[in-house]
Formats: sequence, C-alpha cells, structure tokens
Amino acid sequence: MSGTGTKRILAIDACRGMAILLMCVAHIAQVASGLDPAVSRVVNSASFLATPIFLLLSGISTGYVLRTEASPLSRIRLVDRAVFLLLVVHPLISACMVPYDNQGWARAMLSTWVTDAVALALCIAAFVPRAGARALISSGVVLTTSGWLIAQWWKPESSLTESLARLIFRGGGSLPSPLGFTVPLLPYIGIFLIGFGVARAYRPFLEGRLRKHLPLVVGMGLAAMSGLMLMKGLLRMAKGELSADQYGLLFLAIDPRMKDLAAPGYVIFGSGAVAVMLSTCLWCQATNRFERAFQWLATLGRASMVVFVLQAFTILCLPRILHFHSISSGAFWTVYLLINVGMLWLAARAWGGCGGNRWLTVGMPHWAEKYASHEPVGDGRSAFRRAGA
Repeated sequence: MSGTGTKRILAIDACRGMAILLMCVAHIAQVASGLDPAVSRVVNSASFLATPIFLLLSGISTGYVLRTEASPLSRIRLVDRAVFLLLVVHPLISACMVPYDNQGWARAMLSTWVTDAVALALCIAAFVPRAGARALISSGVVLTTSGWLIAQWWKPESSLTESLARLIFRGGGSLPSPLGFTVPLLPYIGIFLIGFGVARAYRPFLEGRLRKHLPLVVGMGLAAMSGLMLMKGLLRMAKGELSADQYGLLFLAIDPRMKDLAAPGYVIFGSGAVAVMLSTCLWCQATNRFERAFQWLATLGRASMVVFVLQAFTILCLPRILHFHSISSGAFWTVYLLINVGMLWLAARAWGGCGGNRWLTVGMPHWAEKYASHEPVGDGRSAFRRAGA
C-alpha cells in the first residue's frame, strides 16, 4: 500500500515489479491469438503466478501498515483506497476490455477484476486492524478452501445462481449470463487475508532484522513448490488406479495453474513463490547486491496500480484496436512485450517522480482530518492526532 504515510518496504515493491513482468507475459499470451497454441500454453504456465503474488503482497503490505500505524486515519485511508479501486480503477480496466473480447460496455462493467477483490479485502482489513495473525491466516485458509470446494460441488441450475457462483466462488470468461469476465472473489479475499496475517506475525522479517532466516524461508518456499510438482507426477503415475472423477478432482486440487478456481495447489504454489521472491528481494536490499535490477523492479512496483491499468490498454486493448492480435510471429510479440515493459517502466518512473500515488484517493482522509480538526477532545487535540495519525 502506498500513500498511507508509512515507510515503504522496497523488497515488497520489487516483488510487485516481478509480478507485473509476469502479468505482462501472461497478457501477451492471451491477446496474441495467432501464436502457436503450444507456445501460448507454455507462456501461460510460466506466468500464472502474477495474481496470487499481487494478492499476497497486497495483504502483506496492508498488514505491515496496520501493524506500524493502526490509527483511525490509517483505516480510513484503506477504505479510501478501496473506494478508489471500485469507482476509478474498475471502470478504467473495464473500458480497456471492451475491444479485447467484444462484450459491450454493460457486460464489461459487470466484470470483476483482481483489483475488486483487493478493494473488498481492504475494507475487511480496515474493520479488523488488530486481528491476530493466527486468526487471519486461518480465516484466509478457510475462505480459499471452502470457496474451491463449493465451486467443485455446487452445480447451479439457473442463470442467476450461475452468475452468483462465478462471482463468488469461480472465475471465468464469457458465459450465457449478465456477467462478463469474473474472478473468484471469496478465495481471492482469502489469499489476501493470508498475506495480511503473515505481515502481522513476521514484521521483524519484513524489516530485514532476521537475515539469518532468509535461506530457511527460501528453502520452505522451494519445498512447497517442488512438493506440489512431485505430487502431480505421482498422481499421473497412479492414474490407472483411480476413477476418472477421483483423478480429475485430485488433479484440480494440486494443479498450480487453476487460477479461475483458486485451487489449494494454486494458493500453495503462489505462497511458495512469494516466500522465495520476497526473501531474495530482502537479501538484495540488505546486501546491496544486484542494486540496479532491484531498484528497477522497485520503481515498477511502486506504481503498480497505474501500471496495471496502463498495461490493460497497451497489451490487451491496443492490439485488438490495431488488428494485429492475429500475428503469429513470436519475434514480433517478444519485441512488443519488451517495448511495453520499457514504456511502463518510464511511466512508473515519471509517476514516482511527481509523487503520483498521492492522487490515488477519493478524498476521504482529507475530509476526515478536516472534520476532526474542528472536534477537540480532552487536551484540545483532534481525535485523529491524539490517536497518532
């Protein structure tokens, strides 16, 4: 979170920068309909991590903010950012998606994006700023697991219930329903809460005061990721001994690519990737190793919200408008990706240089401070200032 008045952790910004790169690669594979299907599958398989990384890092940064500054004004800032995501970012992304899949304005506006899940999660975080780490992580695990289980066993029988199922439990593209593209809001909120709880429990780790534990965290993350791959291989070996339904259910549960269902394997693999990436970035920050690459990624990550909207236009929307989405040349799309990444970084640098994150607001903190300044309490200070805001 930016704009909360709390010192940023550059390692989190650098991780966000990595997630943006993965997201750009994934969106190139989606929009380039002329690419060989095998190439598209490989690219998508390598880039599905962007969403869980964003959600976990959003939860971690929010938890860190509320751990260091849990004043009423900080909580208002979280709600303010949530409202901004819903009222400003959502329409901008939806507008970019109209040319992408030809859904029309109404269906595009009725779509949901990962930013909507973050907005709802920020509102929850604002109302439980002092919740314990164990309760937050447990709640996140329950939401993600229950959401996946319901998505597996609930078979909606009407367009209304199908729309509700897609909105809450399972994501997906266009179906015969009023909704456009959707993300599974309940599991995504759960992933955010897991990150929120991790920040509450491991603040010294995030502040770089536990450097000797970084190799252990990297090892745990790699073990989680490799363990899932091993389980997937063993499941394929045992395919002949299972029924089709049993094999299908177990495969969906452990496949880390199940983004629309937010399967347990997807959450575990994403958590392992965040552990590895964040530990590596914390090490780079502490030792000043790979400083140029680290700062480059952090610049991109600090402006992640603006970059997210810009890439929706330049990568998903623009190729459709200019009618070159059917080009099959891998070299062309590689060059197009590199050009876009360079332009996004320049935009992020300019945005950071002018302090642009302070504009990502609907004005709630300003009006709250203005109102509180006219309501002295006790010693004559406003309620927010007395609370440490």
